[in-house]
Amino acid sequence: MFLLMLACKAPDPAPVEVEELSSFFLNHYEDEEPERLAEGAANLEAWYDSNVGSGDLGGQLEDLSLEDVVALGMPEDTDIDLMVGVFHLTPQTCTNDQIAGIFLYPDQDELFPDSYVAYGRDYKTDTDCFRPGDCDAAEWDINITTALALGTEMTYTLESGLIRVRPSEESETFSEPFLMSRTVMPQAATVDGQGYFDQSYQIEVFLPREDDVLHFYALWNAGGLQGLDPDAPFWKDQYLDSIIEWDENIDALCAEPEKWGG
Repeated sequence: MFLLMLACKAPDPAPVEVEELSSFFLNHYEDEEPERLAEGAANLEAWYDSNVGSGDLGGQLEDLSLEDVVALGMPEDTDIDLMVGVFHLTPQTCTNDQIAGIFLYPDQDELFPDSYVAYGRDYKTDTDCFRPGDCDAAEWDINITTALALGTEMTYTLESGLIRVRPSEESETFSEPFLMSRTVMPQAATVDGQGYFDQSYQIEVFLPREDDVLHFYALWNAGGLQGLDPDAPFWKDQYLDSIIEWDENIDALCAEPEKWGG
């Protein structure tokens, strides 16, 4: 009877604070039941309304736990001591269909030319079915070379994708379909220069609202340059500035759909 009660026990409710929601979305990205993600989406929107109201907000996050990163496929001896986490929460002047079109565009270096030295994408699933709604998941690998600083270049692979979460019509939380994207770097980057880039974990959530899309972006990186303190505020500021610039570019692309076939 005790085991039966455990089996029937309802899952813990979704968190209500942005700190806990960050790792919640990262860890529950592949949940087969959408209702917990919808509950998290509703809590995220409520947190934004209560703590921000309008405009954007960015800040630092606590590190992920070893349990978190192992669940994402990382080795059990992964060193998480040098991790830096940040988040950005902002309205985007887009629709979720536009967001999907931008994310699915294969040549991201054309859309974000200042972000990459080299970019290539290998799709692992058919993506043509995603935008019309005939499928709700797309996966791809990305091969990237980027510039860090002082002439340092890094080459690495990211495992990424996009999903559409469809809450039930009877959902008492967030009732509209919304988008999520998760990205993980499975192996340390190859670095040409005095630096290192060992880990990256990213989660994005796009919640449609009446006039915009509320975009939540959380990022945890472990990287740096020899001789610079990995805990220095410089790294948090750099990561956050990069996300803010990324989000501004998304708004610009939503206004110019001819660039990505919208």
